[in-house]
Amino acid sequence: MEYSEEIVRSVEDLPPYVPKTRFSGVLRHYGVSLADMVPRWEEGFRRFHPDAQFEDDLCKASGVVGVMAGSADLGANGRELVLTEFLSFGEKLRRMPAEIAVATGALDVAGGSYGLAAFVHASNPVEGLTMDQLDGIFGAERTGGFKEIRWNPEVARSAEQNIRVWGQLGLGGEWADAPIQTYGFAQTGMTTFFERVVFGGGRKWNPNYREYVEAGSKQVSPGSLTTKDMMAELSQNRFGIALAGLYHAEGVEHVTPLPLAPRGSDTFYAADVDSFGTRKYPLARNVYLVIDPGAEGPQAEGAREYLRYVLSREGQRAILNQGVYFPLPKEILLRERAKLS
Repeated sequence: MEYSEEIVRSVEDLPPYVPKTRFSGVLRHYGVSLADMVPRWEEGFRRFHPDAQFEDDLCKASGVVGVMAGSADLGANGRELVLTEFLSFGEKLRRMPAEIAVATGALDVAGGSYGLAAFVHASNPVEGLTMDQLDGIFGAERTGGFKEIRWNPEVARSAEQNIRVWGQLGLGGEWADAPIQTYGFAQTGMTTFFERVVFGGGRKWNPNYREYVEAGSKQVSPGSLTTKDMMAELSQNRFGIALAGLYHAEGVEHVTPLPLAPRGSDTFYAADVDSFGTRKYPLARNVYLVIDPGAEGPQAEGAREYLRYVLSREGQRAILNQGVYFPLPKEILLRERAKLS
């Protein structure tokens, strides 16, 4: 992928890595390779800590499992943690894990923690959607949502905020009373992400939401409908809207992704390299390294030192050489670094 000049310049504006301590032990990763960023970051860390060693079990399992079990210092996760993972961690260690965002996920790469797009039929005159409108279309009335393991009633909303026909979005004529048919993923990291960002951790969806499994994934079973079927159906349904990755629309006619406005904003952004790199597009995702924030001793400090490298100019510059993820904008990077204090 070719990054914009703005994104490249933003990396050079990040704080350089200055070792706080010297580490000479063994750090253990568990989870996924994060599109091969884990070995890239390890190589870069060793330039500053030549005696550091790594033991990796990148078995594609949930990274937090290794941290919770004590067999890993760093859990590499390409998705957000789910409620059961927070609960298990809390039951075992009596505290919550720390999700440290280390990069922005891919724009349109399968398996790259890609961001979500809201696709409609090409004939649909709607020009864009806000986060509240996405909530109204895909969600339902709720009494709250989970933030880690705690119930948050502040994200409750009523059925009056449901959006069920296109006329509620200002469309007239034949669209005014046309019911909105929603499509998207069966329960996966994609739905967890959407629930967290759009529903505030709520888990109630529009009753007409049709679920599809990712084509080519392990979820596919004989007779199951996949994302290919979903996009084909949307191409024939003028009144539908689907959550999907940009690459799902390759070769599919009559579908188009909508520009989206971040929460609290009326400025709309198309899903592209610039809006992902700057994080102005609201459905770009994070990828994470998970740690136990209550761990103590040289091993735990080594993990924090490693994360200080990842969240530095040098660590984020390595992402530009990878070409799948995006480096974090400075304000997000500094927020994540603060979690290491």
